[in-house]
Amino acid sequence: MKKRLILPFLLFVFLQISFAQQTIFEETVVKYDTEIAGGVLIHTNGFGANFRYGKFLTGFKQRMYQLEISNWKSSREVKSFNPFYDDVKGYVYGKLNSVAMVRPSFGVHKSFISKQSLSGVSINYTALFGPTFAFLKPVYLEIGSRTDSGSFQLPYNIISTERYDPLKHQFVNIYGRAPFLKGLGEMKIYPGIHTKLGINFEYANNNDILKAIELNFTADAFLKELPVMAFSENQQFFFTLSVNLLYGVKQ
Repeated sequence: MKKRLILPFLLFVFLQISFAQQTIFEETVVKYDTEIAGGVLIHTNGFGANFRYGKFLTGFKQRMYQLEISNWKSSREVKSFNPFYDDVKGYVYGKLNSVAMVRPSFGVHKSFISKQSLSGVSINYTALFGPTFAFLKPVYLEIGSRTDSGSFQLPYNIISTERYDPLKHQFVNIYGRAPFLKGLGEMKIYPGIHTKLGINFEYANNNDILKAIELNFTADAFLKELPVMAFSENQQFFFTLSVNLLYGVKQ
């Protein structure tokens, strides 16, 4: 029982000391007006990039604006290949649309453990909120058929590019993936909202330079389900974890 009480007590003391040190150092910290940074991220369903602008309110708190662009892939996606032909492009059977998410957001970025109190590494938290715009581009495939029979039989003597139709296109007649830009003009936008919570570890030796690793949790909600896959239940709510590498400057 005593051991169970010691750990929370030590954690409480450590946090109190850290906050006390922050108060002392806040009087001598170099004051900046703005922070500009960009980064790349990997999340549980894809990857992306972001750009952020921060306006310092105090030495340890910023008003933050961010624009993030990332793709999103269903966990049910499995790449398939035409078994009858070599050197064909892989495709995801059952995938209706490719998804890209654009998230403009605003919020706060605050340091709660300064570099002075933790060996040159500051620990910060970020809380952001804003709209999400999901861009869905229809998937096009190269479809093989025979002109002499009017049916999908092997070997193909004609290959056409068609929008994927789960009721029409089967493994036997899908030759491969069509060029990615095909269907770009048919893209649809699904609006939603998101919130992002993150913890940020800043480690640059030069205080004018920003180098940081950030761990984030993001939740997106849309008005209706996004039609991504044909043979499985689609989602209206999305939850992702991400690792973000940031680089920028303070002015």
